[in-house]
Amino acid sequence: MQQKLADTERRCAVLAAQTPGQGSPSPAAADTFISRLLDIVANLYQQEQYSDLKVKVAGENLSAHKFVLAARSDAWSLANLSSTSELDLSGEQTMV
Repeated sequence: MQQKLADTERRCAVLAAQTPGQGSPSPAAADTFISRLLDIVANLYQQEQYSDLKVKVAGENLSAHKFVLAARSDAWSLANLSSTSELDLSGEQTMV
């Protein structure tokens, strides 16, 4: 279920970047840099390539990206992740 949510969020982010809104750059600009950037970042999910962090959750090791974790979490910042190469969250309670 989490994988489906992540895939849906990725598709929505790419679609949002491709749809110009008020005050947005021209459609051509949105279709070039922003949509390509979001597409590249979305495709990094669960990929070893460019991964700079390992996260252990419930006995499973996940490849992660510090900048994504910092962007998605109020608890982590790039500054406090800079010297971290592995997070062990296997003892943490997670919501399903």
